[in-house]
Amino acid sequence: MVAINPLTDEYSKPSPPIEVSVSKLDSDTWQMGSKFLCKKATDGIPKTAVTTWKEDDGQYYLVEATGVNPLEKAADGLIYQVGLSSAVWEIGTNAICKVKTWSDGMERENNTLTFVIYSWVDEQLNRTFLILRRVQGQTLATDVATKVAQYSRDLAEAISENLQSATGYGVLEPFLTVDPEASHPSWKPRPLGPFSRFATEKFRFYHADLSDSGAIKAILDWESAQ
Repeated sequence: MVAINPLTDEYSKPSPPIEVSVSKLDSDTWQMGSKFLCKKATDGIPKTAVTTWKEDDGQYYLVEATGVNPLEKAADGLIYQVGLSSAVWEIGTNAICKVKTWSDGMERENNTLTFVIYSWVDEQLNRTFLILRRVQGQTLATDVATKVAQYSRDLAEAISENLQSATGYGVLEPFLTVDPEASHPSWKPRPLGPFSRFATEKFRFYHADLSDSGAIKAILDWESAQ
């Protein structure tokens, strides 16, 4: 079992910083890490496009990047950032791009979501990219306590003999770990435990971030559930 603590220090920050993973090259083009460009279609969709989706103002698509510019400045539209390991951008009105630090063996969020347009691993930058359809709805500002209690009760009905994620990977839970050594990037997996044999007879499923920012109309961040 492994756990990942996304809180980092000066010696273990991802490079380039997570907030510059998406950079806008012009009014219709975004550079997404070292692998892809996201473009608004102005003259049709090229055959080299790996995926397309429709926005209110036209079609968008992804193509492999043939040349990579330095990632130095975050694109406009950064709507959410968690520490040094996760950031989200709006792309048009119907899609978002979510970027997270990653290393081999870590859970990939696309395996736990149904509204993924396209996803990939950028091995050069050690991070994952997700193009997601927006889920329309309002945040649970009024009855969040009741809803969270219901979600928690429903999730707890699922029981496992192993401490693991929804798809069997190591857990991503910083509250179960100590701070990493300065020489170890804290977003990479580390051993979790040891635990008492008597404390691990039964595990109930739960989601680590059932807050009003993680629950809109759909619940996000399922790679953190365990």
